[in-house]
Amino acid sequence: DVCSSDLFAKFYESHDDLENARIIFEKATLVNFRAVDDLASVFCSWGEMELRQAEVATEEGDPDGAAEAYQRR
Repeated sequence: DVCSSDLFAKFYESHDDLENARIIFEKATLVNFRAVDDLASVFCSWGEMELRQAEVATEEGDPDGAAEAYQRR
């Protein structure tokens, strides 16, 4: 379910466990969705998480961390 994978990933992100959040998103992309919109929703949520992390890295003065987040996917 798109909603549950998003919730699990956000839970991990909120506990600064980005590795597991990314694993959840990656596994969610392997599901056979009934509609392409559901898969697009997973990728959008994943991208939004990466953008939030890039913003945090930039605010903390780590431009390399921000670049890494943008290049990841």
